[in-house]
Amino acid sequence: MVSILLIEDDPAVRLTLSMMLEDDGYVVTSVDNGAEGLARLLATSFDFMVTDIWMPKIDGVCVIQQARRLVPNMPILAVTGGGASESGDPVVRAQRMGSDAVMLKPFKQEDLLLVVKALLQAKTGAG
Repeated sequence: MVSILLIEDDPAVRLTLSMMLEDDGYVVTSVDNGAEGLARLLATSFDFMVTDIWMPKIDGVCVIQQARRLVPNMPILAVTGGGASESGDPVVRAQRMGSDAVMLKPFKQEDLLLVVKALLQAKTGAG
């Protein structure tokens, strides 16, 4: 079974994404901030990571950058509701830091699952 680390600070979105992925047979570990996500990544092996970009403590761009160093071949999907800051467009920043794909919220379950499967297949041959 494919294990996914889900990092999302919004409880409702975290629950929804978790259910979407679990309904498709993935094993999901979900946390509510980037610091906890990185701690889990250090302690446990995951096949895939989904991270929000805008989060407290450690934002998703920093999580992606550190995760890429820790697990270079793990597929990473960044999700965001959009918005820009003085540091620039979060989608562009996430891609530069090493995410394999970025999805803008809201999105459909089918679209999420297609992206997850495509990234898993491209990186690992699983899915």
